[in-house]
Amino acid sequence: MARGAGTVASLLEAVQRISPLRLAAEWDNVGLLIGDPRSPVRKVVLTIDLTEAVIGDAAATRGSETAVIAYHPPIFEPLRRVAGPDPRGALILRAARSLAAVISPHTALDAVADGVTDWLSLGVGEGALLPIEAAESLPSGESRMVVTKAPSAAVDRIRDAMSLAGAGRIGEYSRCAFEVRGTGSFEGDATSNPRVGSRGRLERVEESRLEMVSSAAALPGVIAALRAAHPYEEPPIEIFSLAARPSLREGHGRVLEMTTARTTDEIGMRLARHLRVAPAAIEVIRADRPGDHRRLRLGTRSKSARANRLEHRRVGLCPGSGGSLVPRAIDLGCTLFVTGEMKHHERLEAVARGCDVILAGHTETERGFLPHYRTRLQRLVPGLAVSVAPRDAPPASRLR
Repeated sequence: MARGAGTVASLLEAVQRISPLRLAAEWDNVGLLIGDPRSPVRKVVLTIDLTEAVIGDAAATRGSETAVIAYHPPIFEPLRRVAGPDPRGALILRAARSLAAVISPHTALDAVADGVTDWLSLGVGEGALLPIEAAESLPSGESRMVVTKAPSAAVDRIRDAMSLAGAGRIGEYSRCAFEVRGTGSFEGDATSNPRVGSRGRLERVEESRLEMVSSAAALPGVIAALRAAHPYEEPPIEIFSLAARPSLREGHGRVLEMTTARTTDEIGMRLARHLRVAPAAIEVIRADRPGDHRRLRLGTRSKSARANRLEHRRVGLCPGSGGSLVPRAIDLGCTLFVTGEMKHHERLEAVARGCDVILAGHTETERGFLPHYRTRLQRLVPGLAVSVAPRDAPPASRLR
């Protein structure tokens, strides 16, 4: 491969290092959407939406070696055909003909720590963050728990044998185990051949309970090693499947516990500066005005004096369209929810439950992250030219 060139596969690997695709919502369509993993790449263009203008600019130079990372997946719902007369089909055909690849990280980039959602929180205020819907994961080596009981004198031998077979690996540590001592009892029948004690007599032995994690793949070898090292004719063996653990930093949406409480207007003004939009473009829905869904300018006085000075300590937020997270955010104590857009019934539920809403525009709550994304991606693919699409803009701006 010539200097300054990579492959679609290596670019996809870099994308996943920033935002593992396992974090994407189940309904999403992320990863490599168009292209051959083996194709060469020299140039990468970042965009929120894949449009004709973006494709045209990206393909103007080295088009066949240019990959586009489109935050919103251009292929989302199942396609029955890709045909020119259909606008979406025509767009996909042009992308396939003109570009090396199209990759989408979408909700994986939202959910990851220091991704789009955490960036959006910087425009709301400072404080501690927790996911509204936490991602759950479990290292593959810790998917099972193997438990046995053995004479205490034999535990070291059993632990070492199980470790060699792949058990007891947690992060950077090996031979991890838990032991607790007690008394075990058993009685063999006439056909037994006990290695400890005699058949037909109740035996009591000072034993240790040994617990070690294992991967599902290593489990058969771990059990075989346990049996071979155990002194009993019939070793007691228990196997438990372990549940995934919720993440404290990754997942969909965020709850921001503000270090300084602020009013809806104060937060809205901070957000406008962060997103670089006019304050008039921010839509505010106040919980004390449930029948009023007009676009209210920041600073509009409420009918309730209390609402005008109400300060929010706990704020829910989600870039793009986060209305589905509102009920959970309210359950977690949020009195304000910040997102791009919401459906009508989601607005009604929010105000009915006493939660103010700030709507700052779907792509407006996402697009400002692209320069930060470019910097991080460029570090991982230093040989490629990474840029932000100059003509990526909200639909209203494209129509002017």
